[in-house]
Amino acid sequence: MTPSVYALQVHLPGEQMVSFQRRSNLADLVADVDFSKTMLTEQETERRKAVGRLVTVSPAEGERYFLRLLLSCVYGPTSFDRLLTINGVRMASYGEAAFQMGLLQSDTYFKDTLDEAATFQMPSSLRNLFDVMLSFCSPSNPKYLWERFTHWIYSSVHQNAGTSGDQ
Repeated sequence: MTPSVYALQVHLPGEQMVSFQRRSNLADLVADVDFSKTMLTEQETERRKAVGRLVTVSPAEGERYFLRLLLSCVYGPTSFDRLLTINGVRMASYGEAAFQMGLLQSDTYFKDTLDEAATFQMPSSLRNLFDVMLSFCSPSNPKYLWERFTHWIYSSVHQNAGTSGDQ
């Protein structure tokens, strides 16, 4: 039996999405619901065969991207504060925490992001992601990333160029 896969939304503290029934009384909803509990922060009490997968976050989203990077690299975080605390010192931002952990010292996180995206994104989305990385993130070795991922980034362009010449 294949386990269920839950898409875990990556949200900054207090910025989670809230859904409710259209006919709900908003005053009752606000009074009764604990908005601090989300699928990202809470674990179910009963053990189920399920897999959680963090949704993709663009590097252009800044702090949200760095939060996802930390969630992927820190084992068993118990709170947002835990992710901000490195060697007993609380960092001012998730980007600073990722930097202090050494996650931004090389282009490894760019490679990992493109590796993950190449498994399920269309080539046009990969081109957009690569563009965002070059525009906002300043990788130290963009040529390496280009050479490693050019096949996936431009596979649809090559296919379309081959078919349009035959017609």
